Amino acid sequence: MALLSACAQTGSRSASNGPYYNRPDSTSPPGPPSDPWGPWIRDASRRFDVPELWIREVMRQESGGRANAVSPAGAMGLMQVMPGTYRELQARYNLGPDPYHPYDSIQAGAAYLREMYELYGNPAFLAAYNAGPRRLEEYLWGGRGLPNETRNYVSRIGPRIASAAPNRRAAPEVYAAAEMGFYVPAGPRPVGSGTALALRDQRDAPAPVQVAAAPPPPPAAPPVQVASLAPVAPPAPSVVGQAQAALTPAYMQGIENPTLTPSARLAIAEAARQSEIERAQQQAEEAATARAAERRAPAATPFRGFGLVGTAHAGTLPSAPVPVRQAALPPPAAAPTPVAASSGGSQWGVQVGAFASENLARTSANQARDTVALMGARTTVTPVRQGSSTLYRARVTGLSRQGAEQACSRLRARGACTVVAPGA
Repeated sequence: MALLSACAQTGSRSASNGPYYNRPDSTSPPGPPSDPWGPWIRDASRRFDVPELWIREVMRQESGGRANAVSPAGAMGLMQVMPGTYRELQARYNLGPDPYHPYDSIQAGAAYLREMYELYGNPAFLAAYNAGPRRLEEYLWGGRGLPNETRNYVSRIGPRIASAAPNRRAAPEVYAAAEMGFYVPAGPRPVGSGTALALRDQRDAPAPVQVAAAPPPPPAAPPVQVASLAPVAPPAPSVVGQAQAALTPAYMQGIENPTLTPSARLAIAEAARQSEIERAQQQAEEAATARAAERRAPAATPFRGFGLVGTAHAGTLPSAPVPVRQAALPPPAAAPTPVAASSGGSQWGVQVGAFASENLARTSANQARDTVALMGARTTVTPVRQGSSTLYRARVTGLSRQGAEQACSRLRARGACTVVAPGA
């Protein structure tokens, strides 16, 4: 019904109920002169859960609202979508055959914004929209700087859309893996010490055994290394159109944009960054509150009040009263060296990140295990679908809750770490 209401605003223009998604017959602007494409922008915003402000600012930067705009690289229409990218979006979302049709261009642009957001978060999705996902991943994980055009693109649009967000936000690990600011410096991506160490070891280490992707091995030989696997290359995204313009991002030249004063730009950027920091700290604060409540539990009933063992393992504990010697256990805040994986209730774990490369995720998990000397713990790499691509979660499992918390308290000194409950 929401989609029908958007078309109702077009007055006498009827919507085609043929093979294409809700596309109006007319290409004339459906709105008033002050907001000519507004009804169709709202339609695409509802369909793909992309804020209207994102669509409007990208359209203004890309084409200035000109439906027949074409860039030197060949991008077309209001949202300046590349031909190959449009063909993929057309097949996925039942769009019409004309990439210049204003309605279909807005639909395609909104769909592509959503896909890039689910892969990279905000504001990195803007860099992917402008330069292509492959070019962005070369910056994130390949040690290659972004083009000046893309850096300016992010700095112009990013602060303007900082106040808007989709109803369904991208996963926190997506933001962490592709973290970048509105004002991207020239050159390779600055990384923290933990990420830099993982990238260095990834480059120096031989390619891992990849049975599924390896060429047929000789008889009686073990699985071979994938000779073509680049050291830090993430999985190739499904969108092919933008790869054609990796060196010349799709951007309409000569479109003027109102500029913000330096103080206003800094204020907007700081507000957006603070918002993301608060979201990232929320989970850590909740975990800290839970641990503090456990420490305040009555000492007379350490077994029932302390609750370090999950309820799924309650049946494995002795039914007899807890011996007095249990009171001599060290408090949770003490981080023994090495941290041992408990034999009871050992289904907790820690996650040190989500990566676009399985090899990088495995390297990071192994480093986390070695850093805290987790005896008996296991490293796991779990693939997770994010839109049309895959991320790999790097975890160390087989820990008690206390062991997981101690491990994270030490690992956070060099990078991100999250305690993972059983079954999570």
